[in-house]
Amino acid sequence: MYINHLPAETWNHLKMNGSEIEVADKLSNAIFTVTRANNINCELGQIKGLNIDARDNNAMRIAAKNGVNVTGVGPDMDNLLSTNNISLNQYEINENSGDTLVLSFKLVDGANWASAFEITVKKGCKAKVIEEFESEENANAFLAVQTKFVLEEGASLEFIQLQRLGAGVTFVNDIGTMQAANSVVNLQEVILKTAKTYLGSRANLVGDASEFHAEVGYLVDNRDRLDMNFVAFQTGRKTDSTLNVKGILRDEAFKIFRGTIDFIKGCVASKGQELEDVLLLDDGVINQTIPLILCDEEDVEGDHGATIGQLDEEELFYLKSRGIKEENIYEMLAKARLDSVVAKISDEEIKTKWLSFIE
Repeated sequence: MYINHLPAETWNHLKMNGSEIEVADKLSNAIFTVTRANNINCELGQIKGLNIDARDNNAMRIAAKNGVNVTGVGPDMDNLLSTNNISLNQYEINENSGDTLVLSFKLVDGANWASAFEITVKKGCKAKVIEEFESEENANAFLAVQTKFVLEEGASLEFIQLQRLGAGVTFVNDIGTMQAANSVVNLQEVILKTAKTYLGSRANLVGDASEFHAEVGYLVDNRDRLDMNFVAFQTGRKTDSTLNVKGILRDEAFKIFRGTIDFIKGCVASKGQELEDVLLLDDGVINQTIPLILCDEEDVEGDHGATIGQLDEEELFYLKSRGIKEENIYEMLAKARLDSVVAKISDEEIKTKWLSFIE
């Protein structure tokens, strides 16, 4: 698979335009549990592979403008699911649903699993969807999950993903939203144990005044790998996107972050903002960051940036002078970054559970 492709290529020698990964020979439908969804019905459908070259940025842009829900990981993900005959779980959330949809995965050793979800939020409705990904401590497994959302006019969605996976797991996490006018998506992403994670998120803001906002917190340690690709594809007028990422790298961890705001011609008066703040705790880490703005429209506002480095020496001295040991200072600051993301989760049961993991 070729995944997490940048919408515009950098110098290829850097090998940061996308990632090639190997997948298991045969994938089966993942085992997962569904809770708190008494009024939300599920229908099974068939996944169609996308006849799009994963390396062809122009083709993906045209597809999204024509209403194809292109995702962050890319069309190779759709083709993988289609080839393995993975079932498409289709949910529709309307004004009578009311419930929170919670999808929970617990990987076991030897699992080669995949799942696909397509969730429609009807006109003017509010929805909350939570996905939890965990594994047995010593599991060697592969998991690919695609979650696509279709938001009709005036719909709003709170989407929360939480992850704790052992070092032997490879996880491909694919997200795509297709948003009509005045729709709003708030994504909260918490990654406490990374394993080998490939995360792609693409917001297709095709409706006027549609919005996508994301808060991401991650910890990558040991020799784990985190490969991220976030794209805000803004075609509607007065669209708005924000992306705030807070991360900690330690030991010999590897992380690459690709963050793109893509202003398409016609998206007059649109705004986009992205910021990544990374704390490096050890000298052996590898950190790569590509904040990117693409602009085909003049009347837009976009800004991006990255703050990457170790703890400031003056700040460290101040805290040590207050009797705090140096190793405790780093732990305290790492915990505070993750707490700041988890604390914004509106679901009290889920928030309490995952705050306890941080403790």
